[in-house]
Amino acid sequence: VVVGAGPAGLSAALNLVRAKRTVLLVDANRPRNAATLRSHGFLTRDGVSPLELRKLGRAEVEAYAEATVVQTVVDRIAPEGDRWLVHGAWRGTEVEATARAVVLATGLREEFPALPMLRAFYGTAVHSCVECDAYEKAGEPLAFLCETDDVVDRALLLAAWADDLIVYTNGIAPLDDA
Repeated sequence: VVVGAGPAGLSAALNLVRAKRTVLLVDANRPRNAATLRSHGFLTRDGVSPLELRKLGRAEVEAYAEATVVQTVVDRIAPEGDRWLVHGAWRGTEVEATARAVVLATGLREEFPALPMLRAFYGTAVHSCVECDAYEKAGEPLAFLCETDDVVDRALLLAAWADDLIVYTNGIAPLDDA
């Protein structure tokens, strides 16, 4: 069972079915990058919309007889002897399967700072993935908001794309002189 049909889950499912494994790909169709206009860094698909990338990947996986794709929310994964029980239910679709292995490819969830209107700009003027979005912003003045202790390391990484960088910590990640 592969849980998550973003690029990582689709890639895992595709490689598993090509290895002649029977694969159940389960996804809630709530992609993290739904607000993003373009996906980057995927060979032959650089700049494609995330929804198109998922659609193409899903079609490739579904073309294999060893693959089954189900849209549902996984609500339980539990060991059952030497196997795993996976259960999901959503909008009238229920699935229950046992598997020798489970690949969790559900991605990340950002925790946004409590700033009004921040989400309204997510994916267009506010970005969370340097690798995905920094190239398009290279050379522009950038503001970087970081509320974690690794703020300096992350700012130095981002500085590779911007000569004019302002770092905001919201007072949560104080900086020392070093």
